[in-house]
Amino acid sequence: MKPLLMMFLAVLVVAAPASAATFTLTQISSVGAVTMSGSIRISDAAYASGLALSQTHVTAPVDWSAQGIEALAFSASAPDVVSGRPPRTLAPQLADLVPLAEPGRGVPFPAYWSLVLTSAPGATPTGSFRYVTTESDMYLTFNGAATTGGFNTDAPVVDCRVNGVCRIAGVFALDQTPAPGTTVPEPVSGVLLAAGVLAYVTRRRLIAE
Repeated sequence: MKPLLMMFLAVLVVAAPASAATFTLTQISSVGAVTMSGSIRISDAAYASGLALSQTHVTAPVDWSAQGIEALAFSASAPDVVSGRPPRTLAPQLADLVPLAEPGRGVPFPAYWSLVLTSAPGATPTGSFRYVTTESDMYLTFNGAATTGGFNTDAPVVDCRVNGVCRIAGVFALDQTPAPGTTVPEPVSGVLLAAGVLAYVTRRRLIAE
């Protein structure tokens, strides 16, 4: 009977919904010609227990894994309509959140940054992210459906100079989109599937006996 029980439990595990811990920024509106997007992925353990972190270029280097952060990537972009060059883009990732380099050492330019995230167990984090280089800077204030952000630059980009008129309003929420090629059954469907397998195998065993 033990192999039968193990099969039953295995089906339940496969049918259980996958733990999702990727939080995605979706831009809803903007003031100025700016586009912002990105996401933060936290570990299942950090999602379950909650977050409480505050890190900057001063506190770095940071053991992000111990902090529950698996990935971070944001992008802010605005068209350069004055010179006709490609859009000005700032796209920091988790690997860029390092100690501030000494003047002249950083390539690209040294960056000031800060990341603050707080969440209750199983809840969407609130907080802020800021990333500043010698040419451009971006900031985000995470607050669920009331998330805001901005992009400033010294480059000749329409609306997005240091006057700070390029701003966005958006939503920062759990991304529940299944990975490509995967289908996650509903919990009830998983239980029914497991029960069906158990009944089928039991019937086969009775017939064999």
